[in-house]
Amino acid sequence: MRRLLRNTILVLTVGSFMLMGGMAVYANESTISTSVASISADSTENIQSKTSATQQRQEATRSSGSIFTSWFFQPFKGNSQADTEKLLSNVKVFPNPTVETINLSFRLGKRSDVSIKVMDALGNEMLTLFSQTLDPGNQNHSFEIQKRLSSGLYFVRVTVGTETVIKRISVL
Repeated sequence: MRRLLRNTILVLTVGSFMLMGGMAVYANESTISTSVASISADSTENIQSKTSATQQRQEATRSSGSIFTSWFFQPFKGNSQADTEKLLSNVKVFPNPTVETINLSFRLGKRSDVSIKVMDALGNEMLTLFSQTLDPGNQNHSFEIQKRLSSGLYFVRVTVGTETVIKRISVL
């Protein structure tokens, strides 16, 4: 949500600068002709000094460290790997279709509480297969489901922190 807000502000800011620049172009023809005449009258030295002054102002703005600048550009300063790494990945349920057992394999990014549940097609919780804290790394678990589930279509929901992965299984 924060990133969306920052990107929106960036678009609006850039758009308003472009709009301000566009106002001079669309203001009226006399303004344009005056601007063109003044630019052509400037010597190369004047243009270079104006460019130098502009660069100095931009540098001063960057180094001032305003609250807006630090808040706005923070997400673009390379996120740490811990912030972007997923807690849960490579979730596999096999064999599918199954009769007696369900095998689950997945990878945990860090030590987390893991919950594995079986849901029916309507989303009702049928079984809680697993609910524990696990260490990071590859995980392999096997669960007996014979006589616990009737034949049909089910969903295995693996939840780690705020991340959830749902896989479909068929029980024969």
